[in-house]
Amino acid sequence: MKKQYFIALLVLFNSVLAAQTIVFSDAAFKAKLLQSEAGSTIARNLSDDYFAIDVNNNGEIEITEALQVAHLNIEGSSISSLIGIENFTNLISLQCSNNQISNLNIDNLTKITDLNCNNNIINTLSLTSAVNLENLYCQSNKLTLLNVTNLTNLVTLDCSYNQLTMLNLTNVTNLQSLICNSNSISTLNLKDLISLLTLECSRNMLTSLDLSTISNITSLNCNYNRLSTLDVSTLLDITSLDCTNNQLISLKVDGLTRLSSLNCNYNLLTALNVNTLSAITFLYCNNNNLQSIQIKGLMSLKVLDVSKNQISTLDINGLTTLQYLYCNNNKLVTLDATNQIALQFLFVYDNLLNSLFIKNSSSESSLIFSGNPNLNYICADESEIAFVQEEITNSGYSNCFVNSYCSFGPGGNYYTIEGHNKLDNNANGCDVLDVNFPNLKLTFADDATTTTFIPDSTGIYSYSVKGGSYIIVPVLENPSYYSISPASTSVTFPSEASPFQAPFCITPNGNHTDLEITILSLENARSNFDSTYKIVYKNKGTVTQSGVVNLTFDADASNLVTANPSVSLQNTSNLNWNFTNILPQETRTILVTFKVKPSVDKGYLLNFNVAITYTTDETPNDNSANLSQVVVNSLNSNDKICLDGNTISPTKVGDYLHYMIRFENSGSTNVQNIVLKDLIDPTKFDITTLEPLNGSHVFTTKISDNTTVEFIFQNINLPFDAGNNAGYVAFKIKTLPALVNGDEITNSASIYFDYYQPVATNIAATSVRALQIQEHDLANFFTIYPNPVRNILTIVDEYKTEISSITIYNTLGQLVQTFINTANTTSAIDVSQLRAGLYFIKINSDKGSATSKFIKE
Repeated sequence: MKKQYFIALLVLFNSVLAAQTIVFSDAAFKAKLLQSEAGSTIARNLSDDYFAIDVNNNGEIEITEALQVAHLNIEGSSISSLIGIENFTNLISLQCSNNQISNLNIDNLTKITDLNCNNNIINTLSLTSAVNLENLYCQSNKLTLLNVTNLTNLVTLDCSYNQLTMLNLTNVTNLQSLICNSNSISTLNLKDLISLLTLECSRNMLTSLDLSTISNITSLNCNYNRLSTLDVSTLLDITSLDCTNNQLISLKVDGLTRLSSLNCNYNLLTALNVNTLSAITFLYCNNNNLQSIQIKGLMSLKVLDVSKNQISTLDINGLTTLQYLYCNNNKLVTLDATNQIALQFLFVYDNLLNSLFIKNSSSESSLIFSGNPNLNYICADESEIAFVQEEITNSGYSNCFVNSYCSFGPGGNYYTIEGHNKLDNNANGCDVLDVNFPNLKLTFADDATTTTFIPDSTGIYSYSVKGGSYIIVPVLENPSYYSISPASTSVTFPSEASPFQAPFCITPNGNHTDLEITILSLENARSNFDSTYKIVYKNKGTVTQSGVVNLTFDADASNLVTANPSVSLQNTSNLNWNFTNILPQETRTILVTFKVKPSVDKGYLLNFNVAITYTTDETPNDNSANLSQVVVNSLNSNDKICLDGNTISPTKVGDYLHYMIRFENSGSTNVQNIVLKDLIDPTKFDITTLEPLNGSHVFTTKISDNTTVEFIFQNINLPFDAGNNAGYVAFKIKTLPALVNGDEITNSASIYFDYYQPVATNIAATSVRALQIQEHDLANFFTIYPNPVRNILTIVDEYKTEISSITIYNTLGQLVQTFINTANTTSAIDVSQLRAGLYFIKINSDKGSATSKFIKE
C-alpha cells in the first residue's frame, strides 16, 4: 500500500513539473529566449538587470522563469509566432519588431506598458486587457482593425503603414502622440484626445479634419490626404504644421504665434494669411495658386519657398534672417533682396524679371536667375559682380548687366561717418559762423583698403562703411596753405554709435595767393547754332582776391550772344569780366553763349583761351586754360573730352590734364541717379591727384582700388526733355612725370543711368609731342618781326602762300591765341595782351605748317 502511495505522489510531481514548462510553437522564439544572458540585451529581470531566463540551464523555459522577465527584446529574430508569451505575465515591455509574426495576443499581459511590434505581418492584434499599455508601436503590418478603446492609459500610438480604414479612439484621453500615417482612414474622430500633442495622419483618405477639441497640440502632419479646408487657428500651441499634397482651397493659421514651421506645398490655395506668424522660421507653400503673400513682419523667417505660384510681387524687405529663398516659377517682375544679409540660396528662375537687387553684403553660395528673358539689370555687391556676370553669361542674357549702383553705400548692415567741414578764417576755432570748406578730400582706410571720398561743395559729408576700424584723413591739394584739426580721426564699428561725427576744421597757414581758371563746353558747336560755355574760376589760396577774367575767342567764326554776368569790357575777340573779393575756396562761374557763323563748316576748329589776372600767384600754370572745339553737325552726346587738346608738350608732363565727361538723358523718363565711372590708367596718371572742378548738378566723388573713380549724381531726377536733359562733370588729374615724347594717353568712361545698360563714351586720346621749331624752313617762307615784341607782331609771307590760320602757344603747349583765315601777305598780329615770356607761333598754310618762337616783352 505504501509503495502504491509513493508511486502516485511521484506521478503527480512529474505532472506538475511538466505543467510548469512552457510549450512554444515557434522554435525560433524559444531559441531566442534561451540565448538570453547577463551579457546580452534580450531580457531584463524584475530588478531591471540583464539576465539568463533559463536559470536552471535545462534548455527549457519554465513558468517560474518567465515570471522573472520584466523586459523582453526579441526583434529581428525570424520569429513567426509568439505563442507562449501569455505566460510572461510580469512583462512590462516587449520589443518584437522586424519578425514574421502574423497574430499577436497580449491580453494576459496586464502589466505591459510598452509594445513595439513594428515591421511584421500582423493581421490580428489582441490587446483588450492590456489596460496599462502606454506606448504602442505597430506600424508596417497588415492590420485592418485596431481596437484601443480600453487602453485608457495609452500615451503613444503609432499604427502607420497598415490597412486600417477606421480608427476608434474613444476613451483614450491620455493619448499625447497619434501616428497613423499611410493607411486608408477616411474619418478621424479626435474629440476624446484632449491630451494630444502630436498628430500624424498623413497619406490617408481624409476629406475633413476637426481639430477643435485638441487645443494642446504642438505638431500636426496631415499631408497627402483629400482635405479641401483646414482650420488650425485654435491650436495656439502648435509649432509645426505639414498639410502638403491635399486639395486645400482654404487654410486658416491666423494668430499662431508659436508656429515655427509651416508646409502647405501642393495645394490649391489662392490666398494665405501668415502675417501673425511671428515665430515662423520655415515657410513652404510652393505649387499652389497664390496671387500674393504678405510676409513683411516675419522677422524670424529663415527659409521661404513660394515657388510655382502666380505671385507678381514679393516684399521681403524686413526679413533680415532669411537664408534660403525659393521663388522660382512665378510672375515676379522685380525682386529686392537688399536687406537679406544672411541670404545663402536664391532661386528666382522662370519669372518675368526685369530687375534683381541682391546688394546685401551676403555672398550667395547658390544663385539661379535663368529663364527671365526680360532681365536687364542686377544690382549686386562689388565683391560678387564677377560671379553674377558669369551667371548672366551662363544664362545666355545679352542685354543684362550688373553693377552696385542701386545704392551708394555698402550692402546690408552699414555704419555712417559724417561731418561738417569748416574754414576758420579768423583763427578762433570753427563755429557756426564760419563758412563751409567745400570738396575736402577724405581717405577712409581700414586694415585692407583705402578709399577716397570727395564730398560736394556744401562742406557737409556722409559716408557709409561696413563694420571695422577706420582712420579718416583729410587731404589738401596744397597742404602748405592750411592746417587741419584734427589731422585724422579713428573710429571702430559697431563699438561706436552710428552716425559717427567727424568734422574737420581748416585754418589758413599764412597768406597764399592762388587762382585757378577753366573753360568748359556745355554744348557741341554747330554752324548757325548757339553753344554755351562755362568759365569756372576759383580762389585756392588763403586770402580774398580781386582781378579780371579774360576770354579770347575766334571772332571770325562766332559772335557773342549773351554773357552772365555781363561783360565788363569787350573788343573784337576779347571779353573781360572784373571780379572782386572772391573768398578763399570760393568758386565762381561765367556763362557765355556764342553763335557759330553760318559760313563755318563742319570740322572747323574753334579756339578759346581764358586767363585770370594775378600779380604773384603761387601756381601760375593754372591761371590760363585753352579749349579747342571742333564744329560738328550733331547735338550733345555722351562723351569725354580732354580740355587740353589732342597733344601736350613734354614740358606739361607731370602737370594736370583737364577732362570733361558729358551725359545726356535720351530716354523717355526722368533719371534719378547717374554714375560716371572712369577707369584711370595707373601707368599714365597719379590718381591721388584727381580733383573735381565743376559739375552740372550736385555730385560726390569716390576713388577706389587706385584705378577707379566714380562721380555720383544722386537724386538729381534728370529730365528727358531737350534743353534740360544734359549734364557733365569736369576734373583734373596729374600725369606721371615719367611720360616721354610720343606717349599716348587714352581714357574713356562708362555712364550709368539708373538701372539701364551703361553707355560707353568715346576714347579721349592725348599725345605727348614736342613742338617743332622748324617743321619747314621758316626763312624760305615767312619772316616775323620785331622779336622780342611788345604789341604788334608782323608776319611777312615771302612766297604769297595762302595762310589759313595762325596759332600761338605758351611753353606749356597751351593754345593762347588764334587768328583765322588771314589772307594778306603781310599780317599784323596783336599780342599786347600776352604776358611776358617765350611763345611758339605756328603758321598753317597751303604749303604746310611752319613753327618758330618769339619773346613777348
